[in-house]
Amino acid sequence: MHIFILKDTLMNTFNVKELGQVFTPQYIVSDMMNLIQNNGRFLEPSCGDGAFFKNLPSNKVGIEIDKNVINDEQILNIDFFNYPLNEK
Repeated sequence: MHIFILKDTLMNTFNVKELGQVFTPQYIVSDMMNLIQNNGRFLEPSCGDGAFFKNLPSNKVGIEIDKNVINDEQILNIDFFNYPLNEK
């Protein structure tokens, strides 16, 4: 158990320092999902491991530039700034 925690901590430290990646803990995702008040369309511009994306309603678009962390075939592997906002 402690080995996995240490491994995750070291990898998260590497991601922050080398890649600028910070992954949101599940308890924060849960709290933020409780704040959603409408059923509009959602754009997640930096999906990472999909913590937010997998909890969003079905009307969503997910984008992640790092193909190594994508774990959902619905997430687009593109640069957020290249996504056409008029896409439906």
